[in-house]
Amino acid sequence: MKEKEFYKKILSIKVPIFMLGFGLYFSWYIIDVKRAGIYFLLQFIYVYLSLIIIVEGLIAFFRTNRLLNRSKSDCKKKMYFNLLILPYLPAFVSTMLYSIIRVLENGILYKREFLVTLGSTLFINFFFSAIYNIKIEIFEHIRIPEKE
Repeated sequence: MKEKEFYKKILSIKVPIFMLGFGLYFSWYIIDVKRAGIYFLLQFIYVYLSLIIIVEGLIAFFRTNRLLNRSKSDCKKKMYFNLLILPYLPAFVSTMLYSIIRVLENGILYKREFLVTLGSTLFINFFFSAIYNIKIEIFEHIRIPEKE
């Protein structure tokens, strides 16, 4: 399997476009009806983009897991590590550490901070793990049986 085929199977375009449509509606609502300031609108956009990344990351995780369970390969442990653990685990661990430090420092953690941190780290880890996986050519080992 080629890397383009793999990422075409696990990443969707419908979910981000659907969520972006709702985001545009809510941003219009914030500007026109609530008369909120530009600072609040920018925070809303940043949190909303983080939510889109988090949802897309979860969908990609489950699709990758299903794809790896159906595939026939001789090096499944390496594929599971490179495609399931490497893009997601460091993001969750670093977000939890950041959250613990913020709670110990200030005694409070805002949901907005948590979502932005998780979305940012997920995006960064997923992007760089995709580059790493393309360089080591892990997708060559994925063979999906044809439906009969």
